[in-house]
Amino acid sequence: MGLTLQEVLVRALKKLEESSLQKFIEKLRVLEVRRQYTKIPKDELTGKDPEHIAGLISTYYRDGYGAEVTLDILQDINEKKIREELQQDVMEARRHFIDRHRADLINGIKAVGQVADDLYRKGVLKKKERNYITRPGNPEEKMRRLYESIRDWDDRDKDEVYQTFYEYNPRVIIDLKMQEAESQLEEGLGVTFIDHHRSDLIRRITDVDPVLRDLRDQKLLTQEQYDDVVKKPTNRDKMRELCDVISHWEDAGKYKAYITLRRLNEQLIKDLQRNDTGGHFIDRHREDLIHRITNVDPVVYDLYRKGLLTVEERDNIMRPGHPEEKMRRLYESIRDWDYWDKEEVSNSLCKYNPRVIDDLKILEDEPQLEEGLGVSFIDRHRSDLIREITDVDPVLRDLRDQKLLTQEQYDDVMEKTTNREKMRELCDVISHWEDAGKYKAYITLRRLNKHLITDLERNYTFFPHLAKTGSPLRTKGLWGTGTSYDFENHLEQAGGCLSAWDSDTETIMELMRRCPTTGVHFIDRHREDLIHRIKAVDPVVYDLYCKDLLTVEEWDYIRRPREPEDKMRRLYEIIRKLHYGDKEEVYRTFYKHNPRVIDDLKIQEDESQLEEEESQKRDQLQMSAAWMAVDNLNCKLCGKVQ
Repeated sequence: MGLTLQEVLVRALKKLEESSLQKFIEKLRVLEVRRQYTKIPKDELTGKDPEHIAGLISTYYRDGYGAEVTLDILQDINEKKIREELQQDVMEARRHFIDRHRADLINGIKAVGQVADDLYRKGVLKKKERNYITRPGNPEEKMRRLYESIRDWDDRDKDEVYQTFYEYNPRVIIDLKMQEAESQLEEGLGVTFIDHHRSDLIRRITDVDPVLRDLRDQKLLTQEQYDDVVKKPTNRDKMRELCDVISHWEDAGKYKAYITLRRLNEQLIKDLQRNDTGGHFIDRHREDLIHRITNVDPVVYDLYRKGLLTVEERDNIMRPGHPEEKMRRLYESIRDWDYWDKEEVSNSLCKYNPRVIDDLKILEDEPQLEEGLGVSFIDRHRSDLIREITDVDPVLRDLRDQKLLTQEQYDDVMEKTTNREKMRELCDVISHWEDAGKYKAYITLRRLNKHLITDLERNYTFFPHLAKTGSPLRTKGLWGTGTSYDFENHLEQAGGCLSAWDSDTETIMELMRRCPTTGVHFIDRHREDLIHRIKAVDPVVYDLYCKDLLTVEEWDYIRRPREPEDKMRRLYEIIRKLHYGDKEEVYRTFYKHNPRVIDDLKIQEDESQLEEEESQKRDQLQMSAAWMAVDNLNCKLCGKVQ
């Protein structure tokens, strides 16, 4: 699975009963450590959970000695089974990436000669070894000879091999790292699965007894708990009682219970996973993808190369025909695939047909579609678009290719000499279109001018009154990213003449300082809470990487620390400058893998908002008087004191 040693220690300590964990901590308090190590202070061990204990062991004793200490204490407190499991996990965790994936790398690495030459240039391989590896043969034979040569190398030299593999065969390494991340991701989802689907499981599992027996045999249910649940009269009562018991278990137990349910009720669990987000993206957009994907062949070869399609399935899909026919055959083959295999299909479709996938994601992510804001966007922001879009030609070509612009309209607009003239003419044409065409034009603009459109949407959403007035305040970049100010009530009191005020920066900033911030994004408002409380960081980071919000390097950088909190701080370093729309994607990913944390924070916000509204009602008269006293601004048009 590619776990770190600290994660392995956490897993072992979570298996201990409370009494055994306390014995473990007491042994750790009195441990006589080797001279080169500093003993963990006793007060740091008080009232700590397994995650903190494992973190202290790794911090003070490092990985090698820390694992040795943990194994010795488990032996002393007579937890032999957990010690044996930990010993196996430690051996696996200590194996280098290129050893863990030996078979996959032997089969996947093709540029073996270049790898061997590079290692020779770096002084890691001797000339004799290089010549031995590069003797005639297929890549698999050469890779086996390479592994013979590096078998006894230390981790530092194996790091050089890993980097060289990555340099010449990046796709192979990325795929293997994704497999490791997916394995951890599945475990993270499994932990929350039963709590998340409690009502569905109670209603739909029709035979609970095999589940109970299995959990008892694994010693997850005690005999007493088993007897209490099994005597309930109906399956619903049994499942309700079982869910109550499981809700108090540690994460390791919850995950094992999920595995048991999945094994004994496979189709039901698959259905529930598929419906977690309304079905997978490729299922939700089946017809759109069938009609719009034109680059089918490379997608099919990509899935075959990943081992997801058999030769027969590949050949069947690739039979001569239109792209639409091939896509229908592809859907026949992937119909019963699980969520993660469909995620690979989505990645391959995006790789070779990015524009189609981007369009569908924008449609899906557009929260304002129901209000018709996308339809009216171009008319509403006409002046901003004319002024701000500096390259209109790609927009025109795209609209022509979609057959939204006729060739004659395209030629007429292209004859204009400046971008402003072209955009003005284009806006005039679009204003006469039906709503469906206006919305497609908005999607095109958003795809080709993402940051500008996001900024305009954000300002309209946060400052609808300012957006309508065309105030220079909105376009001078004075709003901080993701920040808004509650001008609405104060504009009304000031006579609604903001567009006529002197827009000198000092005056504007003074007004901004008086107004409370209201539009900072959720993930920024709750930065510290999320850093401390989000535990399933790796699946979040993997998802963001798949959505192209993180690069491979950023993904590696974030996953390097052991503690979730440290990973979260690194994630925040990278997402700090994201636009509001991208932060929405981060928020959704947080919620997908850590729903309880997000729900708790939203409840806190709702409660706080209710209190604030009550307070505002009580203080309305005093606040109005205060604002009238300080807002002594002169209107340019009438000279009247506001």
